Amino acid sequence: MKRIMLFLLALAATLLLCAAALADTAQDVTASAQITVPQNGGTLGRMLDRDRSTALQAEKNREPVVEVSMQDGQVCSAVYIEFGNNIMPFTVQIDYNGEWVDLASWNQPYAQAYVQFEPLTQFRLRFDTGDKPLQLFIRELYLFGQGERDDSLVNIWESSVQKADLLVLAGHPGDELQWFGGLVPYYAVGKGYSVAVATMTMVNSCRRLEMLNAMHACGLRSYPDIGMFEDLKTTQASKAFSQWGGIEATDRYVVQLLRRYQPEVVVTHAIEGEDGHGVHMACARSLLRAVKKAADVNYDPASASMYGAWQVKKLYLHEGDSPIRISWSTPLESLEGKTAYQVAWEAYQKYETTTAGAMVGESAKHSPCLYTLAYTAVGEDKAGNDLFENIPESDLTTAQP
Repeated sequence: MKRIMLFLLALAATLLLCAAALADTAQDVTASAQITVPQNGGTLGRMLDRDRSTALQAEKNREPVVEVSMQDGQVCSAVYIEFGNNIMPFTVQIDYNGEWVDLASWNQPYAQAYVQFEPLTQFRLRFDTGDKPLQLFIRELYLFGQGERDDSLVNIWESSVQKADLLVLAGHPGDELQWFGGLVPYYAVGKGYSVAVATMTMVNSCRRLEMLNAMHACGLRSYPDIGMFEDLKTTQASKAFSQWGGIEATDRYVVQLLRRYQPEVVVTHAIEGEDGHGVHMACARSLLRAVKKAADVNYDPASASMYGAWQVKKLYLHEGDSPIRISWSTPLESLEGKTAYQVAWEAYQKYETTTAGAMVGESAKHSPCLYTLAYTAVGEDKAGNDLFENIPESDLTTAQP
């Protein structure tokens, strides 16, 4: 153990000697590494091809590893992983006289993981699968040299918001921008409100990563709540409910979201689905019931005990019979002079694999500027130009001490 401690002290000294190099942006040195993943079935290159639609998928293992040996005089000081289906904690280890020594670790429920450590030429990543073997499923792996983190390539996530001013519930990753336009960047960055974004389905792990990239580009730093209900193509809400375990199971899940995030305002899809999609319809119809159920302490006692009952103040459905109109076209200093719609449009380009179509324009059919107040505990809108009309500023998280 004494020898190991001396070795670690030597590594720390090396890091101090290299401090002068940290002023520069760390370069992607993945191409200079020899990478080995046992039993990868010929999929190794798929986590190095910078194509999130492909992935390394190794055989199931209790302790899968990725072994790295740097070449051409390069060193590695950080690892960035974009996970596929299985998100697993991992440890950065070095071999010291035949014994694996832990240098750094990561243990978060996020599909994008970034870990920094002392400059190394040889190391391994050991993944923890818990109590059963799991498939190592990595869509992209990046190795970085010394220097400051490159935030154009790396997303750093904080935990989900503890208390939301606004909850946006979408059917699929991508819907939160395609149908709602500048809603997320306007309130999250433009107004500085606490915004939680949730979806009912993930679609697949590639779409999950695309959503993370898109939300990060919108200025969101709190990890989205990406649901695991199965996606299905249907024009009937009833089929979505049936696939999700029934109306009651779906409502209970949505109630738990409301109680977990305690939003003042909730926004979701049109009651008939903007494109006639049954999943969108199910979101709207479930939320209409859930805003009332969430306030009833006798409904779903388990989540009531965990989070407390919660009274949502306002629920807006996209479009509707008597919508208010909110434009996302005003340039905002907090968005570096861009409009919320511009920020959303740029973020939507992160969805590289979706076939759902382009983001809807402000003046087009299904305009992302139109919202109908479907439920209110604070009275009807009069000015009709802000989703937070009639909500006291003192109730918002930005006003809390």
